[in-house]
Amino acid sequence: QTEEALNHAKAAEVQVIVESISKFSEREGIVIPSVQPRTKVVLEDHEVLKLLVKIAVKNTEIADVEQKLNRAVISWRRKKMG
Repeated sequence: QTEEALNHAKAAEVQVIVESISKFSEREGIVIPSVQPRTKVVLEDHEVLKLLVKIAVKNTEIADVEQKLNRAVISWRRKKMG
């Protein structure tokens, strides 16, 4: 119940931020890229599947996030390969 209330509060805060950015963008004539996470599955051939993940990250945290993602993929592959 508390977690649900926190999630609702976060969603409301994000909505306020998005609206503020949208107003700024319209006022200044600047196109602000979306900060919503995006994923794309790319099937290169019948055996190769790639997953492209786009997430908004603070510039100061890019390297840390990349390393966490790399470690997660390596860990997953190790488990899969046995």
